[in-house]
Amino acid sequence: RRRGHYRTALELYKRGLHIAETTLPALHPNLIDYHLTLALLWVNLRDRDLDQALEHAKSALHIANAVLPSDHSSFL
Repeated sequence: RRRGHYRTALELYKRGLHIAETTLPALHPNLIDYHLTLALLWVNLRDRDLDQALEHAKSALHIANAVLPSDHSSFL
């Protein structure tokens, strides 16, 4: 991702998310990072898909609201 290979990074993060979703509980905090990274990748692609980015951002927020305390540093 840092080198601008967004399409490759997207495919690898999608694979990673799939693995994480099948091995971790549905509301595991590690899933937040996967969804946020995927949201950013969708925004940075040349052929942006903002709907996909929004869905991943919403998923990350849903998990964060469910598992992190409201005074967590991520919310400040």
